[in-house]
Amino acid sequence: MGVDFLAATCVDLGNAGSARIDESLKFAQRLARVPLPLNVRSNLFRTRIIPKVSWGWLFRDFRIQDLNRIFKVFRKIAYIHRMASRDLRVLLEGHAFCPRFVAFGASLKALKTAVSLGFCRVGSWPKRVDKVLQEFGWTSPNPLCWWHASEGSIDLVSDNIDQIMHKVRNSWRRLRWISFLNKGRRDSAVLAHFGFNISRYKLAAKAFQVGDNHDRAVLTGAANSSALYQVVIDGQTKVGCDWCHRSDVVSSWRHLGWECPFFADTRPCGDFDLLQQRLGWPSGGASNADAAALRHLAAVRSTVLAST
Repeated sequence: MGVDFLAATCVDLGNAGSARIDESLKFAQRLARVPLPLNVRSNLFRTRIIPKVSWGWLFRDFRIQDLNRIFKVFRKIAYIHRMASRDLRVLLEGHAFCPRFVAFGASLKALKTAVSLGFCRVGSWPKRVDKVLQEFGWTSPNPLCWWHASEGSIDLVSDNIDQIMHKVRNSWRRLRWISFLNKGRRDSAVLAHFGFNISRYKLAAKAFQVGDNHDRAVLTGAANSSALYQVVIDGQTKVGCDWCHRSDVVSSWRHLGWECPFFADTRPCGDFDLLQQRLGWPSGGASNADAAALRHLAAVRSTVLAST
């Protein structure tokens, strides 16, 4: 049936599981070299590789080392910027691109079916599901029931599976945002007081899907200032902006995006919070202002990158 029935504590994947991952990675490596449009390559990764590597993980969690191997190849397939936050990239790309979540979703759905038939209400399978749900921020007050501070409760016995999966997906998204904030990045520190907002996430995900390479770079934290490139090239930041020639400022991302006269032509007027100033995530206000802010930051990123 394509499922490796191994002991729950077994480290070895089994011949079938290892072969699926190895074969999929070989296909992914070939896909990374094929001269196809970016959206075609990404869709092939989602429809051909993700289903294969995520198959057969009903009773065990997807291994993090394999997740890292797969994402490393996906970086080449989707031209992911090296400076992008992996958590933001996965968050905006969507859960369907995460083999670990897809594998867990299949396990949860299959367990729901088994429980509905009166089987597997205790044992290693429910424990496998419970372990991942705890990671997503859920607690279990009763067997096969979980509660989340933001998503409410789910009951694997009585709740509809679509409702369960909707709440679980949202909790996974919240975890990705929290993980981004905890990474020690400069943008994470600036945005540390921003909690996860599902409405803004949806707007940002939509902008990500329709945006170009520079839009996606801004949305995922891969838009870098001249000051950062100075550190990379020279080892330190110098005082003074090469663009507007002010001698009393540092050419930070905030200065270039929202203060520097050189980039004033594309800079929109409006009251933009730090999340929008830094990552271009739409606020949900005027759609034209949201789009203009992201276009402006993408233009700044393009100009700065071309000058390095």
